[in-house]
Amino acid sequence: MRPIKLITAQTAKLWRFGPLVLVTVGLVLAGPGASFAESTRFYDIEGFEALLDGNPETTALRDDGGIVLPPQSRERFADASMSFSAAAALGNEVAVAAADDGKVLAIDRAGKKRLLFSPSQQMVTAMLATGTTDRPALLVATGPTAHLYRVAASGKTELLFESTEHQFIWDMAFGANGDILAATGGPGHLLRISTKSGASGSTSESGDGETAQMQVVYESDQEHLRAVAWASDIGVVVGGGARGVVYVASPKALGKGHSQLRALYDSGYTEITGITIIDGVVYAAAVSGADALVAEQGNASPAHSAGKANNGNRRGRKGAKVRSQLIRIETDGTAEVLAGSNDEGIFAVHYHPVYQLLVSTGATGREDPRGRLYSIDPKSRVISLLYQGLSQRLTHVVTLPRDAMALVGGAGGRVIHLSGGLAKTGDYFTEPVDLEINSKVGSVSVLGSVAPSTSVSVAVRSGQTTAPDATWSTWKEATPANNSIIGGQLDGLTNGRYAQVRLRLHGDGEHSPALYRVRLAYLRRNLAPFVRKITVLNKGVALVPMAPAGQKQKTISLRDKIDSKKNDRKPHILHGTKARQVRRRGALTIRWLAEDPNDDKLLFKIMVKKTGDNQWKTLAADLEHPFYTLSSSQLPDGYYRFQVTANDSRSNPRGRALVDRRESRSVLIDNSAPTIAPIVVKRDSGNVTATFAVHDSVGPLINAEYSIDGEHFEQALPQDGILDGPSEDFAIQLGNLGPGTHSLTMRVEDDAANQGYGETLFLVE
Repeated sequence: MRPIKLITAQTAKLWRFGPLVLVTVGLVLAGPGASFAESTRFYDIEGFEALLDGNPETTALRDDGGIVLPPQSRERFADASMSFSAAAALGNEVAVAAADDGKVLAIDRAGKKRLLFSPSQQMVTAMLATGTTDRPALLVATGPTAHLYRVAASGKTELLFESTEHQFIWDMAFGANGDILAATGGPGHLLRISTKSGASGSTSESGDGETAQMQVVYESDQEHLRAVAWASDIGVVVGGGARGVVYVASPKALGKGHSQLRALYDSGYTEITGITIIDGVVYAAAVSGADALVAEQGNASPAHSAGKANNGNRRGRKGAKVRSQLIRIETDGTAEVLAGSNDEGIFAVHYHPVYQLLVSTGATGREDPRGRLYSIDPKSRVISLLYQGLSQRLTHVVTLPRDAMALVGGAGGRVIHLSGGLAKTGDYFTEPVDLEINSKVGSVSVLGSVAPSTSVSVAVRSGQTTAPDATWSTWKEATPANNSIIGGQLDGLTNGRYAQVRLRLHGDGEHSPALYRVRLAYLRRNLAPFVRKITVLNKGVALVPMAPAGQKQKTISLRDKIDSKKNDRKPHILHGTKARQVRRRGALTIRWLAEDPNDDKLLFKIMVKKTGDNQWKTLAADLEHPFYTLSSSQLPDGYYRFQVTANDSRSNPRGRALVDRRESRSVLIDNSAPTIAPIVVKRDSGNVTATFAVHDSVGPLINAEYSIDGEHFEQALPQDGILDGPSEDFAIQLGNLGPGTHSLTMRVEDDAANQGYGETLFLVE
């Protein structure tokens, strides 16, 4: 459940650890002819949330981030064709109800099943253990329409209650005086059902029991009420099945008969799937999307099919969205979210005398979704992963004699038996680590505590695909050496872009290793840099590097998830320095874009060659910035090409550096100003005309202006009407000027921003 923080302080006493140690496994990986140069990198996996991103498989995770062995478990029953809608304890047996036909089966400790009850109704929606230790029995709710039966261990059945007004009974709990409190759907009512003998008392198998008396004690505006719990100091607590609201009524208010429950907490989620009360505090599971998750995984249970008319689309869809929260609620409405997840839905909340508060889930969104069991210490609120099953949904938790318990997989028909002690072995798999470039793994370091009677082995495999498949290498394990717990080297592991670590924990049934951090050291293959583009800026534009900004600070909330996984790598970035653009007469700036797949620090060299020459000449070397500014007057007029070479020698050992180079297009260097021929001024009928020619020896003209007697410059056009050639003829009409001496100034500019000037004095009589 990501990142639901669900092995408790009570459970933790089963885990006994030795001193904290750092175990390093060395790996030697062959790399035929490949250049592995850049510095060693490390990928750390540490912390509860980060470890949950991997696959605990057959291990448990403590809230402090420890990987440990889980409680001892065994599969009591499995039938992939079945799906269970309800479950309860029946002495040492586990009673389960088939979702397709409603048949109730009793499964003993050896896994042998027997048919206990076959109702005439379509489905079983809830079951509750009743009777005595030597004469256990069940209360079985079926529908539609709602029926309630008492079923003895012998299979003897007695109808206690039926209602044409209610379609389903979704949950049951024992209230005061052994009355049964039932949350119904279609409509959403809270019922109190009383029997002559008391539902929680001894069970009659005579078959002559009287029909129970039913009283509606609360009529909800919701179509379904989903969960119910009772405690003598609080009263009844009910959860909505169409809106995730938690309601409460005190024993006194409930004793008055028909009562109005008050809202205790609104979760904002779709439904409350489970409630339990511990020491005067309510613990409720709020879920959205559970029906879609169930439908996606097939074999829908009745609580998330026929009874969920208000929950939107019930059809399965790829990647169904499911969200859930576990909420701690005090009687005054003060609430605290203990855990939450965006890919797991909580299907059951259960109290166990040893494992404390238990939460079972169903998963989606992961490559291999698994149902999980989390436990919480109600006082310390420490939340940990206790068990991960093979089923995608663990829908029921059942307490059995001698502090054992059973987990029921809703789809896939599994019943898992958990008993005292710890498993003797367990595997944890990290998620496949993307090293980004083909790499060799140097070592795997495991920080943890390993008791003398326990051990840990580490294995690594590699591949080129995002998910491990048949193309990946086989697991390579370390060979113990020098009496160390783990040691030795691994030969023959293929280099790859992806790697995965497997931790195998070994215990003695009482002690467990505890592993806190996995660090993967790796060396990526050095790839050549890439000079992507070369650009020559307009003449007169210079770039000045800016000093790097100070270290940036980030403010975070301590409630935010902080990912402890560090890959020490960034996305491929274009190497560049922030620069300030300035105007500088005659400046010629060449800039380029370059990147390095290894994110190495690059050095650049820029060279120049005039068209027609055979030899490149170096302008500058060991440049750290991706640009270079020179004065265009350093080069004679003509066409030139520039070449930029990038090398990663700063980040690699001597002799291991790689280079890349790129040439620019031909660039015209023009330092010669346009020339203006002598200006001839003529006067005709009072109008003055100035004629002259302009010529540039290298490039085209782009601008011409004139000024009379020092006034502002005005645009001038050549005689052909367009200024676009290296030579142009002008005839400028100066108008009717007054008598006296006048001045005419011409200013012309070529494509390289070179300017030429011409002037003349003339007399108008």
